[in-house]
Amino acid sequence: MFWHLLIVVSMFSLCWAPASAIFVDKGDPYKVGPLKVGQLTISKSLDKSPLHTIVFFPVEASDYPVVFFVGGYEGLVPSEMYKDFLTQLASHGFVVFGVDPHYPLAPFDVTEGDDVTEGADINALFAQYDWLHGYMENRTDARVAWNYTSLACHSAGCDLTMKMILQNHAIAQASVFLEPYSASAEEALPMRIPTLSYGTELSEKGYPQCAVAGKDWRQFYKVASCPKVMMEVKGFGHCDILDPAAWQACHDTHACTTTNNSRNAEYRQFVQGVVSAFLIGTLEGRTATLNYILNTTLVPLPLLDLQSELECSVYR
Repeated sequence: MFWHLLIVVSMFSLCWAPASAIFVDKGDPYKVGPLKVGQLTISKSLDKSPLHTIVFFPVEASDYPVVFFVGGYEGLVPSEMYKDFLTQLASHGFVVFGVDPHYPLAPFDVTEGDDVTEGADINALFAQYDWLHGYMENRTDARVAWNYTSLACHSAGCDLTMKMILQNHAIAQASVFLEPYSASAEEALPMRIPTLSYGTELSEKGYPQCAVAGKDWRQFYKVASCPKVMMEVKGFGHCDILDPAAWQACHDTHACTTTNNSRNAEYRQFVQGVVSAFLIGTLEGRTATLNYILNTTLVPLPLLDLQSELECSVYR
């Protein structure tokens, strides 16, 4: 199995050559990254931006790939509630944009029966992506490598990033779907974008179910083109990725089935490690780092499922 994995990763590297002009972390992605992280808040009113955004960026001068992130409930859960996760991700050498389509609307201020998949303006997300190109020019010592852009999302925020990809295939060179939901994930994606589809055991447990079978990470994996990876972790749930105060709100309102919070810091560190490993291995081209998610002896938490398709024919 181990030798087969090495062969697969080696074949994958033939199609995804390592990038030389950007920072690439060569350490253990499950550990805290080597870079200190700064934070910048972009205001719609003060900066005249299309959307409110929090930027998490390495303070060391270099060129860094992009993670364009949309939070759960189609962006109703603001990026501020993912600060731990997004900061740790940035410490591995990414400029992370936490984009809030509905800010300052309260994240759980949704009346019963609302269809959150109809609420956000996809054009505003595209407008924010374009606007950030000019705004970030010489804004920080971290230089944004827009040619290495990934879209990332949580829960129904993935409905938005899925629609972005379907409308503009060229916007992303990789995509990360964390415990996703989307009614748009029905047809096979026509483009070849490296895709990570990630789920948790408790997301589909109890009531309400915060991941919906047939519209979840398994469906995203099904419609994604090669190369792709699917992972489901045991013993954690939909809100465990959130910062402590946001997790507590989810727990107290019974919005999703939750853990007891005793290992959530460890879990957030794990999730950013999975995402970092995937993006370093695909977006940045250091394919050896994919071993941290493909070789289960290197994965620090127990899994219920792990699938991958990396041997991609150019004729598919």
